[in-house]
Amino acid sequence: MILRRLFTRTMQWTLLFTCVFLKISQAQNDGSNHTSEPTTVSTAVTLDSKITTDFSTVMSSSITNATHQVTSSSDRTRSSDVTNSTSTATLTTAVMSSPITSATHQVTSSSDSTISDRISSSDVTNSTSDATLTTAVMSSSITNATHQVTSSSDSTISDRTSSSDVTNSTSAATLTTTGPHRIENVSAEAHNTTAMKLRWTLAGQHPGNYTYQVQVSGCPSDTQSVSTEQKGITIGGLPPGTNCTFTIGVINGTEGEEVRISNYTKPETVQPNISNNQTNDTIIVSWNRPRGKVESYNVLLKSRSDIRNRTELDPSNASVTFIDLSAGTIYTATVITKSGPFREKSEEKITATYPNSPGDITVITKTTDSISVEWSPAVLMDHSDGFKYTVTIRNESGNTDYITTAPNQSLPSLSSGTPHTICIKTTGALGFESEPVCINVTTRPKSVGNVKASKVSRTNITWEWTQPPDQKVGYRYQLNLTNETMGTPISSTTDRLTYEFTQLTPGARYNVTVTTLTSDGTDGTPVHRSNCTDTSGLTEKQLECTGPNRTSSAQLDLKWQEPEGHNSGFNIRISIINMTDSEKYSGTQHCDQRCNHNINSNLSYGTEYNVTVWTLGCGRAGSISKTCKTGVTAPPTFTDDTMVNVKVESHNTILLTLDSNFLNSSKGPIKQYGVLVSQGANPSFTPEDLANTYNDWEVRNTLNYLAIIKNNCDSNCDSAKDSRSAKDSNSIDIRLGDEQKSLGEYLNGPLVPTKTYSFAIVICTALETTNMRVDPATSICSISTFPSIQTTLPQDPLVIITASVGTCGVLILFLIIAIGVFIYLKRNTFRRPATDTPLTTIRTKT
Repeated sequence: MILRRLFTRTMQWTLLFTCVFLKISQAQNDGSNHTSEPTTVSTAVTLDSKITTDFSTVMSSSITNATHQVTSSSDRTRSSDVTNSTSTATLTTAVMSSPITSATHQVTSSSDSTISDRISSSDVTNSTSDATLTTAVMSSSITNATHQVTSSSDSTISDRTSSSDVTNSTSAATLTTTGPHRIENVSAEAHNTTAMKLRWTLAGQHPGNYTYQVQVSGCPSDTQSVSTEQKGITIGGLPPGTNCTFTIGVINGTEGEEVRISNYTKPETVQPNISNNQTNDTIIVSWNRPRGKVESYNVLLKSRSDIRNRTELDPSNASVTFIDLSAGTIYTATVITKSGPFREKSEEKITATYPNSPGDITVITKTTDSISVEWSPAVLMDHSDGFKYTVTIRNESGNTDYITTAPNQSLPSLSSGTPHTICIKTTGALGFESEPVCINVTTRPKSVGNVKASKVSRTNITWEWTQPPDQKVGYRYQLNLTNETMGTPISSTTDRLTYEFTQLTPGARYNVTVTTLTSDGTDGTPVHRSNCTDTSGLTEKQLECTGPNRTSSAQLDLKWQEPEGHNSGFNIRISIINMTDSEKYSGTQHCDQRCNHNINSNLSYGTEYNVTVWTLGCGRAGSISKTCKTGVTAPPTFTDDTMVNVKVESHNTILLTLDSNFLNSSKGPIKQYGVLVSQGANPSFTPEDLANTYNDWEVRNTLNYLAIIKNNCDSNCDSAKDSRSAKDSNSIDIRLGDEQKSLGEYLNGPLVPTKTYSFAIVICTALETTNMRVDPATSICSISTFPSIQTTLPQDPLVIITASVGTCGVLILFLIIAIGVFIYLKRNTFRRPATDTPLTTIRTKT
């Protein structure tokens, strides 16, 4: 830096001396040619010099854009011209307390004029002199200073020089100061909810690097003061939605003027909740207050045809209720958090108001197995977002739902003569349902049942049927028989439950309808059947029979494919194997191609049954019999404490004696039984405990674990007859802590002396394992808990004996010491001195 300044100073002085020499030579030339007319020297001299002086002390000053310009369009040149001369210099001045701002001096003359500033005898043509002045200024500023002289005719400008004219001369000077500059164009932009991005610039020219100090006030911040060399910084760790003030100052040896700016951080968005409060005209919008500050909330609720807005809500609010809304309409809620200029929208939440209920129900028609109803449409639903009606018909066998958009519905497949409850409710937007409107309706009497050909020959078919469940005196039955070739049907009426058609065509397919006629001639729904010769029956492979587990009642699911040929349905019979008069079910099934029939009444769990399916229809009825087994479900649980007897056998074993009723096979044959153990009082046993072993408990003794699991039958037992049941034994003994293993991984480890234990009895109808452990998800087990049965084990006898022996040893030691002391004292007591005279026994003489 010192060498650079020395070189600069040398160049400055060299240029200065060159300029002075040229000026003196020009003055001499002007003196020798002062009588000649203005001419232009044929030799052009170009002067380009720059003097830079870089020493000055600037105190709170700036000098900018100082320009001095002289222009002349017409010269009266005396003796010399200087053409296209440019002189640029950096000068040093000392200005004290002299503010100069936008100073302009201009002289314009349209004819000959003389501007005399102690200048004579010199001409300058197209000369430009630029100077950059570096000054030491105290409390001063010079801005936009311009001095301009313009002459449209002959002019003479003298500056202590003789015989020279100045034409079209421009002198411009720019004054630049060093030191801290004023900070301008400050901006504060919220970067996010916790950060602010600051940017600024410096006025004028600013050589070198500066350090800026930024201070945060008005809001809590992780950073209250920070320095940077950049003209911008991002301040983080600010509270959301808060107005923060930032003070920015420039430091360069001395501190410059500080600039303050304030702005808000963005407020956080909220996560609104929206609820219709189970009403058809009210919606409640609520939210959790966000971090930081929120000046107010705006809540917007809009639907397809309506917009509701609650503005400028106090920040203490966390919910708002909208009333008088349209029924069955979808509404979207948005909560806007406001702080300063920011408006942050939450995500949209959607719900809908409940729809209005339909009007009164009217029965249009009813049959033995169907009812048709209509009702008045739901009112005030014209502006809803769509709705439909759910029609529910309920009877003793269950519920059936129908969906429709029309105000009417036909309800088929009902039971004759059975009371039904029909309820209709409006299902609106988002699946919300209104309060139902209900009526009670009873169907017409049922038609005859089980119509079948009891006797078939080549020419005759005898049909029989059962009377309707609601049979009444005066009922008659009308039969109509047709086939593909018969033009006119054969009709007949009878009051019996059988009828024989004769003189029929062999091998023809005949269709018969049996219609119940009341005493007044009202006909019921006819029952159609058909029959022909040589009908195919099912094969064992075609009939599939399964018994699902975990059903509310024992169940068999039957599936089969229709046999070859034609049929009119199937008759199903279920009975217990090898038992006469043990029929559990009988029914008829009609289906096409694929048949499914579920039997879930009068069956027992885990029991094998004989299932027989007859094919009804053309020809002889084929039949198939198959053995099927029902599934199982969880065994019953017990809470009677008297069913469990607890006996402490030793300090680490307990004998549990269980009542045989634990082997109750009403839910299926009992395959396994076991005991869950917990060290502590009032534990909570769960099916997941079945996977815990004694080793797991040793790692974490707060676990409940399965101590033992025993098979109640051989591994290949299939039914209750292969397993022990409640009637086979009076009790079940289970010993805990005998260190035996069961089911591979389950160790019946020793119990801990002096600890309190609780138990739960595990009974399983199906047990599945994964990696040698019980799988609670696939196993079917019940857990019976007995909270009042808690057993505390005694101390280990070895510990007691050791303690007793130790105590006895101490006592014996003390006894030996006592005996020694006693003997010692006794000897000292009976030892006589040598001077003692023995006492003689005095006896009386007689």
